[in-house]
Amino acid sequence: MNKALSVCLRTDIKPKDIHNIIEWLNNENVVRYLNESPAACDGLLYLIDSVPSHMLTFHLNQRGHFFLVCRSQDSESVGFIKFENLPGNCYEVVYVIGEEKLWGKGLGKAALKKALELAFFDKRAKAVYAKVHKKNSRSVRTALSCGMRLSKAGDKATVFGVTFDEYIKKAVNE
Repeated sequence: MNKALSVCLRTDIKPKDIHNIIEWLNNENVVRYLNESPAACDGLLYLIDSVPSHMLTFHLNQRGHFFLVCRSQDSESVGFIKFENLPGNCYEVVYVIGEEKLWGKGLGKAALKKALELAFFDKRAKAVYAKVHKKNSRSVRTALSCGMRLSKAGDKATVFGVTFDEYIKKAVNE
């Protein structure tokens, strides 16, 4: 097994990051298991053309919280984490490593761990859920290895979740 790469979650979104996201969303291997709208790339292109670059972060955070996954604070984005608000101070998390050459190296797990820490300690979330396509075995393993448990099984997707109490219990036992 490869050693996990270190990651940071960056909030400052630049036009280059938007271009990276568009590239990932145009890659069939990346979007195969995502639930993103086909119009997402058009919306991102519109943002680049119509919004001042210092306002990109604001626009991508309108429905929750958006973070870029980077190998260091100053490095190029290699993926993203998105928290969508749910009722009761809960969040749905979407985690994507867009750079295929980095798949299988533990980057997704490291990013999700940082995201859960941020959700529970900074955002004071009561619970975090991830809706994972049943055939996305890497994402299933990532969710489970980060302490999430099966919450609901559907035909195409499985929902994994972790409450604050479960997260703390796992953290104490590590």
